[in-house]
Amino acid sequence: MKIAICSSLTFAKEMVEVKKDLEKLGHSAVYSEFTEKFIGKSDSEKEKMNAENFAVHDVIRAFWKK
Repeated sequence: MKIAICSSLTFAKEMVEVKKDLEKLGHSAVYSEFTEKFIGKSDSEKEKMNAENFAVHDVIRAFWKK
């Protein structure tokens, strides 16, 4: 089964863990291309990245094309 993991990027670390767990069960899982980039960033860095992502990239449309 192909599963899209949709969440606030506040939970980026958890999304990566869930994706790995789903893949171990034989599923195909996808999340935003920006998910892994958020891990380990400060709140101010995340806020800046969010603003840039939505201003420059059509992140939602790109996510659904997967």
